[in-house]
Amino acid sequence: MEHLPITPPEGQRLAARTTILCCAVVLLCYSVVRAITVSFTWDESWSFLHYVIPRVYFQNAFDAMGANHHMLNVWGMIAASHLFGNSELSLRLPNLLAHAVFLYATARIALRSPYYIVSITAFLVLNLDPYLLDFFSLARGYGLAIGWMMLSLWMFTRYFTEGRQLKWLALAMLTAALSALSNLIMINYLLALATAFAALWGMDTLRGQGTSKRHLGVVAAGTALGLAATLPSAIALSQGGSLFFGCGSIWDCALNSLAEKLMYLVHYGWPARSILLVFFAFAVVCVTAVVFSAWRGRWMKELQVMLFGACVTGACIAFNMLQHVLFDTPFPKDRTALYLVPLILFVPVSGLVAWPRGSFTPGALGTVLALPLLLHMARSANLTHCVEWKPEGEVSKMLALISHDHLPLGKDRPVVSLSTSFESWGCLPYYQVRDNMQWLMATPREYPKPFATADYYIVESDGQDQVDPLNWELLYHSAATGTDLYRDKRMRALHRKAERIVLDMEAPDVIGRSNEQHVSGRFSVRFDAATRSTNRIYWVVPDTIPAGMVLIYGTGSTLQPEANNWIALVLRVARGQQELAMSNMGPTLEARYPGQWAKLAVSLVPMVDLLPGDTVQMSAWPMFDLNVMYLDDMVLSVIH
Repeated sequence: MEHLPITPPEGQRLAARTTILCCAVVLLCYSVVRAITVSFTWDESWSFLHYVIPRVYFQNAFDAMGANHHMLNVWGMIAASHLFGNSELSLRLPNLLAHAVFLYATARIALRSPYYIVSITAFLVLNLDPYLLDFFSLARGYGLAIGWMMLSLWMFTRYFTEGRQLKWLALAMLTAALSALSNLIMINYLLALATAFAALWGMDTLRGQGTSKRHLGVVAAGTALGLAATLPSAIALSQGGSLFFGCGSIWDCALNSLAEKLMYLVHYGWPARSILLVFFAFAVVCVTAVVFSAWRGRWMKELQVMLFGACVTGACIAFNMLQHVLFDTPFPKDRTALYLVPLILFVPVSGLVAWPRGSFTPGALGTVLALPLLLHMARSANLTHCVEWKPEGEVSKMLALISHDHLPLGKDRPVVSLSTSFESWGCLPYYQVRDNMQWLMATPREYPKPFATADYYIVESDGQDQVDPLNWELLYHSAATGTDLYRDKRMRALHRKAERIVLDMEAPDVIGRSNEQHVSGRFSVRFDAATRSTNRIYWVVPDTIPAGMVLIYGTGSTLQPEANNWIALVLRVARGQQELAMSNMGPTLEARYPGQWAKLAVSLVPMVDLLPGDTVQMSAWPMFDLNVMYLDDMVLSVIH
């Protein structure tokens, strides 16, 4: 029985191309808009501060945060920063380009089908994943890795279907190596490709149908190139304890975490893991139907791409399990397992698009696969947040409100204080540095402790029980993220009287006085291995001040050569020998402006009324003696 050729009629081909192009444009526009509207996340902010600003092209610190250096993403962010500035859209541009690559590759894969409906549904199956789309609008390595992965699968598709030309094999291995450079988890994908290709090449050779050894050599060379560029860093990160993110079990953690994020926290009445398993089970049904039909119709040779995809998927999972057994490497968790989803779906999709003309079955199977994804995408699409870092999705909007709402700054009120939930605090440094917000002093809440008293509060869902409805005014409610911005009415009333005490750097008795660097005057304090502290500032509460709320600020200017050391300002309130309150700040913005003078600030609102004779003390301490640092303009302000 001969099957009809796979080439579709020209009319259907044009209709499929037009429809897929329209879908691709919509999806790419969705990512571009999200790249503008969704706030920078904690991990993006970390990469910007520690890798992009200091131009760290190769990881040099293999600590707990070392794995945050996604090499190709960092290179792209640095290039975008240099060319287009430091806006969210600019820094996320590399992953937007990766989305365009992903859309191109999936469109070419889908358009192999002779059926209009199969081409459309195959494209939708590979693309309609809100969790996957999140990472194409973030400055992280996951989107880049998956984009290059899908392009490599398209190159392998061309290799197997267009006469096994060596150029497609070389391009496939090059793009796979770029995927590994984008995220180290993709080393498994690179190894899986080599393993699957070697297995199929060996089987073909045994049947006398194998290609020349040059093809195997190209795969070996591509794998060696990718490993040479990534494996040393992966080993160093593993030894440094950086690769701790993951799961200890497949069923209860790895699969659960991935399923919950794929469901985008949308509840359908079933456990997320059960829904995912049902969906994957139907994908297996599709593969089974393809194999059965190919066996009956004698077109099994058309399934080489599907077989290769299945081998790669199985090898990826096997390598993860092997690493866990041999090296105690955690199983992938949520975002580190995300690449497996389009890889798994590539298997049924490549089978359906290979189905020759003359049957309605592939269209029906593709529709059943795509329909739930389309409905889920409709419920999950948004322009406010990504599910992985949901609470901070609209923090940029809240910071803009604070910028326009805060009281005028001056000598008596030098900074604006912000007390924030922990997740939201992590993304703030990017905006503080980008917009030169040295006047904003942010303090994270230490759960389950209450929020430190401040001018403003960013409160996530887990902190709503700490809201003070009598004294806090709601400025903005983010219904999408569950995070709110409040203003403290009491702090706006504290402007009646201010005491200001300055440490005179010109005085000869100042410990560590130096004329090497200064902001004002001729001297500053020089901290080094010999000088580990300087004079403290004291203010004693006079008997002329009535009891009531007091706001204490400590400010200074600091200069440090590198970001690995900082100065901490400490405020203490004492009554005799008893300490009533204490606050310290470090590292803060001074650790993000290495090589230039930056503002340093700390605030304190004692929870008890101060009495005459109580003492307020301000001190400054260098964290380490690694290098020389300078402190100037040390001022204590008390507003009452």
